[in-house]
Amino acid sequence: MKIEVEDNLVILTVKNIPFSEVFSALEKELLSGKAKYRNAILDLSNLTELKLSDLLTFQTLSDTHTEAKCSFVIVNDAINHNEIPETLHVTPTLQEAKDIIEMEEIERDLGF
Repeated sequence: MKIEVEDNLVILTVKNIPFSEVFSALEKELLSGKAKYRNAILDLSNLTELKLSDLLTFQTLSDTHTEAKCSFVIVNDAINHNEIPETLHVTPTLQEAKDIIEMEEIERDLGF
């Protein structure tokens, strides 16, 4: 997993790692690594065989990260976005993920 830090944002890109190991690596970064107390983008755009059930495994981590007043967005376009729950932010591009985080930062600053 490639990790890039940009200010208050961490981009975790999955490359050359089996999907079965993604959850534990992500959990480690969100709970005690570079992504703790930072907005996080999980870039799964390289995974074209992703299923909805795979994405849903990240729901609990997303909820925990959101409760800590941080954004969590997944990048992938293999799943029909109409099937994804509204509580899990999934975008087809990295730029859209950054835009969501920027909007959520503004909302938090305004007290929403």
